[in-house]
Amino acid sequence: MSELLRRAARAFEWEDGHIGAALATFRRKAGMDEDELARFLACSPVRLNALALCRRPDPAAPDFGQAVSAIAAFIGCDAARLEALLRDP
Repeated sequence: MSELLRRAARAFEWEDGHIGAALATFRRKAGMDEDELARFLACSPVRLNALALCRRPDPAAPDFGQAVSAIAAFIGCDAARLEALLRDP
């Protein structure tokens, strides 16, 4: 199952409406591999793959912070770091 999830997460690196695209961009800019990004967000690599499949909330939306907090709680990652990552263009 985790291999299938990993493949799906890779496919979502090119989908701007999903968090996977933001994760891939951040990872490349920071020079991180997937394990380092998972540690940065305080989650497991498997949960990082699940995060990639989530829809990316609109940073301009008034409920952006709440949406990110809900996603972070579901995934089990650091909400503040995820929010900063998703706000970065």
